[in-house]
Amino acid sequence: VPPETRPPSAAPPPAPPPPAPPKAPAATVSPGGFGVQVGAFSNAQNVQSLAAKLKTQGYTVVTRPKGALTQVIVTGFRTREAALAAREKLSAQGIASAQVVPLE
Repeated sequence: VPPETRPPSAAPPPAPPPPAPPKAPAATVSPGGFGVQVGAFSNAQNVQSLAAKLKTQGYTVVTRPKGALTQVIVTGFRTREAALAAREKLSAQGIASAQVVPLE
């Protein structure tokens, strides 16, 4: 008796898809976003002067009391990374002591 013959098998199964590339690290997010504190003053005139200067340059600025001082903060950044980039830009414009702060 001749051995059973099998029909030729179909084409081999397709190769599995290549692994996905590694994802970029997730951006650091704060519920209220982030700001760049550009100054803190006890003198209201200094607060108003710096805030007005930054607003004329197109920045969104808020002020908030903190103890005996009033902070001047550039806002509008959803991620810490965006705020860090803005801090670098502000530093290039002569505001060297700026620091990134989470907003509430």
